[in-house]
This record gives sequence, structure tokens and C-alpha cells, in this order.
Amino acid sequence: VLHDLQAVYLSFIFFFLMLRRPPRSTLFPYTTLFRSNRRIYFGSDDNHMYILDGDTHQLVSSFDAAGVIRGATFYTSAARGQGFDDLIYFGTLGDAVYSLWSDGTKNWDRAVGEPLATAVIYDFDTTLFFGTQGGSVYSVDSADGDADPNWVDSTTIGSAIAADPAFIGVVGAPELDYDEVYFATDDSIIYGFKAADGSVVR
Repeated sequence: VLHDLQAVYLSFIFFFLMLRRPPRSTLFPYTTLFRSNRRIYFGSDDNHMYILDGDTHQLVSSFDAAGVIRGATFYTSAARGQGFDDLIYFGTLGDAVYSLWSDGTKNWDRAVGEPLATAVIYDFDTTLFFGTQGGSVYSVDSADGDADPNWVDSTTIGSAIAADPAFIGVVGAPELDYDEVYFATDDSIIYGFKAADGSVVR
């Protein structure tokens, strides 16, 4: 009887704790939390990009991206007004790429017609690169998301991009110079493109 009473008591405590448990987070476990200049950025399964104060951890802003955010957030610094500010880039399963300032203000967005589940990467100059689950790869202007005069390849790769893109630089170059960009697909093939013009190299 004592054991039965103990079991009932423990069951009651467990039930009470479950009622008091915080709601399950909508944060996708593979989304990267990125911190820069006292800001923390992360995307969520509830379609929002969240921006926290890096010191107080209080919410600064949230941006509704109209699509689940699964890829890592990429950061740079850019001129804004009389100074500089964080500028972040990310893609969504809602078929779009976004650029936001550190306060959550949209800099630009670009619809691409196919979902993105991996990172948008930046060459620290003027260009972003990303791939979609439809197998398309893009090189776009970081200032406005425009692919002209950059490039788009929607025919070479026939399956979803499964990993974040990667750069290969020019050996011995006097400045940072990314010559090639690589994409891995879910059918275990790696494709390489010339960063400048999109010509296939591997």
C-alpha cells in the first residue's frame, strides 16, 4: 500500500510539473544563433527572425519572414546613415531571401520561387551566394538582391541543396578573393561554380 501511495504521489508531482513547464520552443534545433555587436540573431519555425540584446537578452525586435527559417544567418557591417550597422542575410522555406538591419528593419527581400533550407553566404565584397531546395543556385548583389549583372543557374543541379555553400579562395591573392563557390546536394554530389560568372568548374 505504501508503494502505491508513493507512486500516486510521484505521479501527481510529475503531472503538476508538466503543467508548469514552459511551452515548447518553436526554435528549430539546427538553426544557428549568431551574436555580433551586442545583438543575437536567430530564425525560428514560427517564421520569425528574432533579435535580442546581447547584454540583457531582452527582445529588441522580431521580423515576420512569412516562411520557416532553417538556414544560418550571415552577418556583415554596412554604412547606414552617418555610421555603420549590422546587416544580416538569410533565406526561408517561404521561397525568399531577406536582408535586415540590426533593429529588424527590412533592407530588401527577394522572392526566388523555391524554398531555402541552407545559409546565404557573403563574399565580404558585393555578392551573396545561395542554393534552393529546387536545385537552383544564385549569385546576387548584396546591396539589393538583384541577380543582374550576377548569375543564376537552375539547370546544372538536379536536386536539393543540402548543405551551406562554401568558398575556395585564390592562393596567394593580395586581398580576400573568393574564386569558386561549392554546393552539396542531397544526392551526395558536390558542384563547383566560378564565383564571377557561374561557369561550372567541378
